[in-house]
Amino acid sequence: MSESYGGLVSLALTGFLIASIVIFSVVAVPEIVPFFSPALKTGDVTIDVTSSSAQGFEDYRIYVVLNDIEFHRVGVSEGTWIKGLSYPRQVELVDASKSSQVLAEVSLPIGEYNFARISISNASLYTAGSSIALKVPSNIPVAPVDFVVTEKVPLTLELDIAFDPGTLTVLRRFDPYLSMAVKQEPAYELSMNQLSPIASFGPKTQQPGGEWAFRFEITSGHEVQNYVLYAKGGSSGNETFDIEMKQTGEFWPDVSGEAWFLGGNLTAASYDVTVHISDEAPQPVTFFVKIFQVPTVPSNLSQPSFEGVTHSPQSAPAPINEIGLYIERAGSYNIYLGVGSGDFEFLADNNPISAVSSNRTITLDLSEGFHSFQIMPDYSGSGRDTSWLVVLTWISTPTGPSLSSAAVLATMLLIASATLWALNLVLTRIVERRVERSSSHATSS
Repeated sequence: MSESYGGLVSLALTGFLIASIVIFSVVAVPEIVPFFSPALKTGDVTIDVTSSSAQGFEDYRIYVVLNDIEFHRVGVSEGTWIKGLSYPRQVELVDASKSSQVLAEVSLPIGEYNFARISISNASLYTAGSSIALKVPSNIPVAPVDFVVTEKVPLTLELDIAFDPGTLTVLRRFDPYLSMAVKQEPAYELSMNQLSPIASFGPKTQQPGGEWAFRFEITSGHEVQNYVLYAKGGSSGNETFDIEMKQTGEFWPDVSGEAWFLGGNLTAASYDVTVHISDEAPQPVTFFVKIFQVPTVPSNLSQPSFEGVTHSPQSAPAPINEIGLYIERAGSYNIYLGVGSGDFEFLADNNPISAVSSNRTITLDLSEGFHSFQIMPDYSGSGRDTSWLVVLTWISTPTGPSLSSAAVLATMLLIASATLWALNLVLTRIVERRVERSSSHATSS
């Protein structure tokens, strides 16, 4: 009777253990494994859709079926195409042109992506109560798109389905021109008003070829290791001015627009800054100059945000903008690179990071200490003015796997079942040995 009872207990505990393992595998393992294998971590991506070509088609309805969207991942698993749509989606482009629509909300493996492969299976045009099937090219377009998926910061992409209106209405053919970019810029406040000022001069207006000098002092005990200089003035590429700080030998030529520059040490002394207006300026130029201490992140700035505008000079390369930051908290940072016009190259500590012709977000690992960031306007050499924005956001990194309550319960259940099963196994062995000893003593007697 006791052996039969013990067998039933062992069978029940074994079944309990197997059930606990199954529950743990289904509920907890998908949350635990990505922590130990970064390649399996995912981030949330929203894909919106619009059409820049459908705004003049108020009397029509243009339906397009997106069969699939795949994203090309670089770095880890390089060369892998990641599926973005779980099933085909139909979009009406006229409505989407008025207000972008959410196409899909997906989870993509963390990492950098550089291309999107977009498959359109069919399209149709509705007008005056009739439906017209449109011819769709059989090839699958590949659109360049630069974005980085992170575990903690959601990302929104916008797909623009443009097309040739004449081909659509006359030839009844839908020839798409597809582009995709990071849609949303992060919420931010420009950092200028939060910077610690050293000196400020202007506004001042000077005639072409004119010159204006001003002086400021650094007193003992208030020495500056590095500083940033902000200059604004001129409304076109031929209204430029030069800035020179004589005591340090620093010189910034052909400034026009809104520019940031990084300077070196300022010891206790008097400093003379001279602004010289270009002789070729067609009219008087109004400008002002501000000098700030390099901010510390996050003590002075929690989210550094800088913007600038460079009017491309006609006879010289556009000056390189530069900002500096003291990073107190080492880790990963999302850097949003926004471009209002033109294009630019972005560098970190003088190392090329990205050529920027459309809004994008990159992720950099920054160590504790001083870092500089360079913006090279008009990178393509097109001669266009450049409007840029840089926003730096720290990515909060969890110190351990954050499990849901269900995963915690599944883990506790597995531990309890394994403990009971092991304890039963030990007790069973002990009982068996006692029985064996009793039997051996009885035989010997």
